[in-house]
Amino acid sequence: MSGDGTPARVPVRSDDEIRNSVLMELKWDPKITSTDVGVAVKDEVVTLTWFVPSYWEKDVLEKAVKRVYGVRGIANDLPVKSPSGMKNAQSIFREFPTNSIEWSVMNRNTFSTFATERKPTGTQ
Repeated sequence: MSGDGTPARVPVRSDDEIRNSVLMELKWDPKITSTDVGVAVKDEVVTLTWFVPSYWEKDVLEKAVKRVYGVRGIANDLPVKSPSGMKNAQSIFREFPTNSIEWSVMNRNTFSTFATERKPTGTQ
């Protein structure tokens, strides 16, 4: 409460600000070894995608996202897959069924943002 009895206003963060903060948190957490993690944010809910090499790393990623201010929820859709069976993040992105969505992929050295619009079936 503020001095005049009204509730204090909490600053609201945009989905882009939250996504950028999540990407930075994932990049700088020394326990995270995954090179590609997809991060999407809608209505302050973070969705993690691609693959991770272990359940331990999946848990570490989720805990890192929970540390970011403004995150209301997490959809941890990370399947665990051995490194030999992992695909390149861009090839997975092309297969991902979306209508119109923007994804950010964290790589240890760079950030990449992909946007796509999926065409209805039967059109070219």
